Amino acid sequence: MTQLRVSDPPLFPNRPPLPSGTSVYQNLSTDHYPWTEVNSDLQARQVQGFSGVVDLWQGPRWARYVALPGQPLVGYTTGGQEVSWDAGLQAMPRAQVTVAALPAEQCQLLWNLRGVADAPGRVPWPAGRAQLQAARFTGVLAAGPRVSLWQAGAPVAGEAPAAGDDPVAFMVPVVENRDDILAFWQEVYGRAAQQVPMADLWPLAANTLMNTFPALDPFGMEIVWQGGALNVDPDVTIPELREALAAALQFVLSRGAVRISDLPIGHLRDRAEWAHLEPQPAGRAE
Repeated sequence: MTQLRVSDPPLFPNRPPLPSGTSVYQNLSTDHYPWTEVNSDLQARQVQGFSGVVDLWQGPRWARYVALPGQPLVGYTTGGQEVSWDAGLQAMPRAQVTVAALPAEQCQLLWNLRGVADAPGRVPWPAGRAQLQAARFTGVLAAGPRVSLWQAGAPVAGEAPAAGDDPVAFMVPVVENRDDILAFWQEVYGRAAQQVPMADLWPLAANTLMNTFPALDPFGMEIVWQGGALNVDPDVTIPELREALAAALQFVLSRGAVRISDLPIGHLRDRAEWAHLEPQPAGRAE
């Protein structure tokens, strides 16, 4: 595994490395480029709608800031403690600065790591890929210079580990909202019902899949498509409903000769749930 250079910032459980190729500038010394120039550059970028990450560090001190279009910088340091931009500059007057451009949803993923305290775990590669998919891993996978971002068990950006790597996994804590997840599936199935005869195909899917996914058993009535909507028993766990509904969706679309990637779902494609369903486009980390 490639070793970090002395000039690189320290690694912490809540401060993973960033994917390569995202840097606007890297390890910029404020001894040579004064803070006035750095501030002016960042302000100009924010006016233009910049989204990305700004890292500051000086010796053992560090802070990571997230920039989103139309919003002020938000930052944190060791232990997830939030820190303002002015406080960061005062604490690190001779800091080194890295600025990376990233889409807003990836910035949010990195921001969600701020409260992580546990040391990142190791995932042997490629054997560990199935483990990450099963756990619906969301976070950052890092093997030296090869860094990838993951959502719900699927890589969404960056470079995957190479065979034989022993990458570390920085995992976003999982906080799942049942109502939000059900609303997502209701909308997906509603869109699918506009493309395939759901009322005819659902019973076939339920009878075919119920041995693998007992919640689909039509006699149990735990998960059913009825009256143009999904009905889910409150006792069905989130993992159960997610797996059953994903399998049933793929079944009915296959029988209806509709590719999952062709569903007219608009903004739903931005959801972590969808990243786990749709085949990965060429060029993404694998």
